[in-house]
Amino acid sequence: MSDGTSEPGATATALPLCVDLDGTLCRTDTLHECLAARACGDPLGLLRELARPWKGRADFKRRVCRGFVPDPASLPWQREFLRFLAEEKQRGRKIILATGADREVAEAMAKHLGLFDEILASDGEVNLTGRRKAEKLAQRFGEQGFDYAGNSRTDNPVFERAGGIILVNVPAGLERAWRDSTKVRTVFQDQPPPSSWIPRQIRVHQWLKNALLFIPSITAHRPDTLPMALLGFISFCGLSSMLYLLNDMADLRADRRHPAKRLRPLACGDATFPKILLLMPVLLISAALPLAFLPRAFGVIVALHLMIALAYSAGLKRVPMLDVVVLSALYTLRILAAGAATGLEISHWLLAFSTFFFLSLAFLKRYAELLSNPEAVQEKATGRGYILSDLPMVTSLGASSGYMSVLVFTLYLNSETVKALYRHPQVLWLACIPLLYGISRIWLLARRGIILEDPAAFVLRDSISQVIVVIMGLLLALAALPWSI
Repeated sequence: MSDGTSEPGATATALPLCVDLDGTLCRTDTLHECLAARACGDPLGLLRELARPWKGRADFKRRVCRGFVPDPASLPWQREFLRFLAEEKQRGRKIILATGADREVAEAMAKHLGLFDEILASDGEVNLTGRRKAEKLAQRFGEQGFDYAGNSRTDNPVFERAGGIILVNVPAGLERAWRDSTKVRTVFQDQPPPSSWIPRQIRVHQWLKNALLFIPSITAHRPDTLPMALLGFISFCGLSSMLYLLNDMADLRADRRHPAKRLRPLACGDATFPKILLLMPVLLISAALPLAFLPRAFGVIVALHLMIALAYSAGLKRVPMLDVVVLSALYTLRILAAGAATGLEISHWLLAFSTFFFLSLAFLKRYAELLSNPEAVQEKATGRGYILSDLPMVTSLGASSGYMSVLVFTLYLNSETVKALYRHPQVLWLACIPLLYGISRIWLLARRGIILEDPAAFVLRDSISQVIVVIMGLLLALAALPWSI
């Protein structure tokens, strides 16, 4: 937001106002957006363009962005600055878009905003940034004959030759350098991105799913295997977070149209593509380093999980019913990975229970996405292959899968395994009550439209769900401990 330090009417000048695009008008970089869109939509074409020699940065921008201009309606715009420009436009001020983006991109943005009298942009030969932009504007309007709105050190040559400057979300050092200049008309400075953008971006709350790596050690009553399970947990946390980054880049356009996902750091502009790319090697190392201390079988399962997850992101998530089966399989693979990491044999009871239980959660995830997506109201595709009329079937299959997991649990209570592991197996029958209640309640809340997010995120903030988990843990411990009445 504007910091309110400029004088009233300080911007009411006859000088034309030249405005930068990337980082100034828009919270993101359109070249990065084009690269990401092409990497997802035409990866082979992008590789061909990267392999071919190009005649400078302007030629590179033109070839990469051609046909992959980002949707202007979905971009995170600087809303307060746009309101300021609209007011200046109403006063009759001439406003020019002066950007280093390719002209095809600049024209699409200008058409969407409807604010600009003229467009100056890179043309495939001249990269209109820095000193080239300063020279172009000085030739067009004369020395000191224009005001300029920018946001980065690249704009310093333009600031020097402008009659007045407007600072928009500039770094602290750049703001200090220009703050005392008489050229400064006003400053627009949004609240800085929250320091928590990295945990939100890598989905730390989703690491709860990787706690499945500890389940075999707990159910087998083998605390000595927990250190190996912890290594597996760390590896899967790095892997899953890296996959979330890839997913967010691939689904960026769809996320920005979603009422909840549009608040993700990359979608809203708190995170940028360069920051995301810097995070990836860190996550890759955290996923790969534990493999040096774990059995080879664990690495094989991690590789299988990675391939299935990439196939899911690439297209399987858009195939109705197959998508939820794949999601359930990815959960169950974590159980198998835990067995490989710890050397424990995974019982068929645990595999059967996890398959049905996680299938129920996968259906719940799809149900919440379908219900929360406004496009589904018009029976349009939601990006996951489902439409509004599928809701009853998704509910039925999801709830019944949850109850099937309870049935498997009750059958397990009559097995010889339970008698060998628990001193008081009859106590485990009490665990059916919170388990049935938890499954029934979460589906009831979903039907009422209360759960419009990932089930894992809901459980983390829902106190009743947390109490259910604690009760289940206490009953398992009570069944295992030696006691008598």
